[in-house]
Amino acid sequence: AIKTKSKSKPAVLGSRALLITKGRIMLTTLCLALAIYHEARGENHNAQLAISKVIYNRMESKRWPETVCEVILEPKQFSFVKNGRVSVPKNAKSWQKSYVLAEKITKNPEILPIMDADHYHSVKVKPVWRKKLYRIVRIGNHVFYSYKKPNPLKTSLIPQIRR
Repeated sequence: AIKTKSKSKPAVLGSRALLITKGRIMLTTLCLALAIYHEARGENHNAQLAISKVIYNRMESKRWPETVCEVILEPKQFSFVKNGRVSVPKNAKSWQKSYVLAEKITKNPEILPIMDADHYHSVKVKPVWRKKLYRIVRIGNHVFYSYKKPNPLKTSLIPQIRR
């Protein structure tokens, strides 16, 4: 289901409302798939999920727009968006994998990791904005940050074998 901050009811009821809902889900999936493809197609599964989580965290924040597509198309937020346009994926296999993952996330956002990250960048760059945020974690070739100070974990995510 698509989360929105709006509590308003659909303007149209019946089969047209269902079509509108399906259309929004398809558009959400398409936008998220484009983000996964352009930002993380060479990354492992966890990095792709983490990048998706940043987009969902932004949707839930008052700082950014309410939908996946609006978050992604926000000016100067994602390097693959140029003047509101996104280039067409060229690698069919990577595109298919990105789209399948985006479908899974759209159907069940609960599969996303639990983290407060709302920013990330590639390890190849060192943006100036990173100094104003809290660094959370590096996953693959991306470093993740948050406006909020992260809460320390009470237990390890990776259990240690005691000898």
